[in-house]
Amino acid sequence: MAATPLFTVPIPPFGAHPGGTIVATEPAPAVYLLTITSPADNRLTTVSCNAILDALDLLEFGGYTPGVVVTTSGIDKFYSNGLDLEHAVATEAFIPTALYKLFNRFLTYVVPFGYRTLRHKTDTETKDTPCPPWPSSTAMPSPAASCWPCITTTAS
Repeated sequence: MAATPLFTVPIPPFGAHPGGTIVATEPAPAVYLLTITSPADNRLTTVSCNAILDALDLLEFGGYTPGVVVTTSGIDKFYSNGLDLEHAVATEAFIPTALYKLFNRFLTYVVPFGYRTLRHKTDTETKDTPCPPWPSSTAMPSPAASCWPCITTTAS
């Protein structure tokens, strides 16, 4: 059973990007999952960075109980294909005003923060494989964060 959305932040269409959404859910008490869906490959642009920042603001200042924030992708292929390089190069001050602002927010957010990839590559395989389960000897931070080699958390 899927968790009921707490809110949805739109990612406006931008250039060749059709736009998308960031849907916030609470799959467990004080565990917030932000699912980013911006076809075709969740590339970071000014509008997608701003939408992620808006979602974090809503969680922090919207009256929600402090907890863990995990981001994931609503796109099956991968978490994100990184920057829209053409946009990053062509947009004056994209790096300091959008990308670094987002990175700073991730690093200084008031609660532990993490991400979950849907698939990962192993050292011995050349194709994507499903994420392995979280080790039973390690406390799992949330039901949504189930891949040991694919999760990164940063406590602020």
